[in-house]
Amino acid sequence: MCAGYLSQMLPSSFGVFSAGVKGKKEIKPEAVKVMAEDKVDISSATVNHVSEFDPNNFEVVVRCCGCDLEVGGNAGWNERPTYRDWNVDGSVTRAGSSLEDFQSLRDEIKKKCQSLADELLLSTFSVKSC
Repeated sequence: MCAGYLSQMLPSSFGVFSAGVKGKKEIKPEAVKVMAEDKVDISSATVNHVSEFDPNNFEVVVRCCGCDLEVGGNAGWNERPTYRDWNVDGSVTRAGSSLEDFQSLRDEIKKKCQSLADELLLSTFSVKSC
């Protein structure tokens, strides 16, 4: 969801990738559905395992799950110039969650993404005077 929103909110010059600590490759159908309700298509998105990426190749890192301890040997992620650990409720994505649970998660992530996108765009395109 986060990558879907940030891909829409930021110019294409910002590369947006999705990674997880459990290496799941499929997006939950409920997530696809609630994002489509907000006109964001994540139906073809995949989630790579975080170990497939080098933190040194990223300036901005967002962790949605509060998973700092789970990443283990992939030190360096929280040392990126812009680092956010939003610790959203990932339990919503477990079996038995309602569509309303996914909608609530989507809305929380959207607000956080909009705030981050505004911050990044302001810092990227602000005019500095001497």
